[in-house]
Amino acid sequence: MMICIDRVESLAGCLGTGENDHRAVLNAMTAVLRRQKSVGWAFFGNLRSQPLFDEEGSFHGAVVHTALTPISGEEWTRHLVARLAAKGKSISPVLAGRIADLNEGNPVSIALFVRHLALVSPEVVEEHDLLEAEKFLRTALSRSWSDRLASLTRRQMNLLQA
Repeated sequence: MMICIDRVESLAGCLGTGENDHRAVLNAMTAVLRRQKSVGWAFFGNLRSQPLFDEEGSFHGAVVHTALTPISGEEWTRHLVARLAAKGKSISPVLAGRIADLNEGNPVSIALFVRHLALVSPEVVEEHDLLEAEKFLRTALSRSWSDRLASLTRRQMNLLQA
């Protein structure tokens, strides 16, 4: 059996500070990875996940790590300007490029970012809107890992620990 986890960069967000520090989630997963021997793991993510796999990282040598192939900044900029315009929002090409940079070209993260901006930003997206969206999404993604782990049944936990 193999367990594949996509968007592992969300898990790297567990290494935050204050209320965004969800190291318990990371520690629980690391303990399971180290104990179990009959389940293979594959984590997929972008560059933000790299600290988990570095020589000092919790998952170093314990899982297979595959990074997403980046889309060019120019392509993202054109796409994001058009995507937000379709939602009735205006954003400068410079700020649109920053969205791709902040999310390191991860399509899922960028889609969440744009969805958030489309819902809560004013008609003209400003830099402070990007910063608020980034803060909101990092917190939400980090908490989603905590919620997922907390929602597992005893049987699912036993399977992970097998």
